[in-house]
Amino acid sequence: MHAFTRMAPAGLIGAVLLFQGCTSSSELTPDERALLITVAEFEPYMKGGHDQTRGLFAKETGLLDHSKLLSYEFTFDKDAHEPALYVNCMVDLQPKGSQAVSRAAREIGMEIGLASGKLKQVPLEGFPKYGDRSSLSLLTLNGDPVGNLFTAEYGSKSVMLVFSGIYVRDPAAWGEMFGKKLRLLEAYDVSAAKD
Repeated sequence: MHAFTRMAPAGLIGAVLLFQGCTSSSELTPDERALLITVAEFEPYMKGGHDQTRGLFAKETGLLDHSKLLSYEFTFDKDAHEPALYVNCMVDLQPKGSQAVSRAAREIGMEIGLASGKLKQVPLEGFPKYGDRSSLSLLTLNGDPVGNLFTAEYGSKSVMLVFSGIYVRDPAAWGEMFGKKLRLLEAYDVSAAKD
């Protein structure tokens, strides 16, 4: 019985940690969808048109901390009428302010993925700062630009955007394409959001 009493707190802590990692999936609200950068932001700058209904939206909600990970992914392989395009945007909403861990994990995962392939990141200078911290890189393949990787933090909110098939080097063009969505994220009140 003595061994059991020593094991019970460890087991309880383990169960709590396991439960904290549990998430539920659900549909995004219109306000949540509005935070994500989608193929719609690229359309004015692309030749041809892409079927915007093919993008996939997802939301995972932490059961204990009520954190939310919103995501959007769009993949289109080149065909005779439209150029190839890939867009992946993730927005992390942390009501308790622990966004740095998940943002850093995503950045590290992206860097590992890039390092294992032929894609390289080239940091872009001269871009305005977005939120508390941001970074923008040009993605290159064999020295040729193919896309961008962007991350930003806004207090308890963070965003990661990676895309290929189009790339941006100009700060003014970046602001024109994505400034509206980034301002929405900055103004979004995580504590007032409802599922």
